[in-house]
Amino acid sequence: MKRLFIASKIIIDDTFKDLLDNIKFHLKREIIKWVENENLHITFQFLGDTDEAMIPEIISSLNKLQLQAKSFKYQLEGLGVFNSIHNPRVLWIGIKPIDNLVILKELIDKCLIELDFQFKNEKEFSPHLTIGRIKKIRNINKLTNTLKYNQFRHFQEVAVNHINLFESTLTPEGPIYNSLASVGLR
Repeated sequence: MKRLFIASKIIIDDTFKDLLDNIKFHLKREIIKWVENENLHITFQFLGDTDEAMIPEIISSLNKLQLQAKSFKYQLEGLGVFNSIHNPRVLWIGIKPIDNLVILKELIDKCLIELDFQFKNEKEFSPHLTIGRIKKIRNINKLTNTLKYNQFRHFQEVAVNHINLFESTLTPEGPIYNSLASVGLR
């Protein structure tokens, strides 16, 4: 079994790296597990533990997207948290517009449903870029001010030219992502 997910990798530019470093600096006293820059991605579907024999079928099905899905761009804008400011768990950067990401997710899901994948308790797709998993906040005012300061911040434009099937290996130091396949979009 391999732990798999389908995502679009994000390559950050120097300006975005500097902005992330600034956010990390302001929240340096908080207990946050930051996502490594090379692991930044937008997840379309988490497949979880999957039989290795299914991987060629998944790749073959996703290859259909080369004819169906167009390349597009979106903006990384704004900073927020999931759960609430009083119980934050995830620090994220927003995405605008989300229309093309939603369409691409629907196409990906269609490919997977054709392979009899079942998505139980599927939450509504909420495209975002997770930059940190919050373990503990000591100074809620510092977090609130950082969120307010960056709520309308433009971080970077991102082009989606392909999607990847990733294997995720969990380690004590953090996850290691290995791309098993890359599918280009037209």
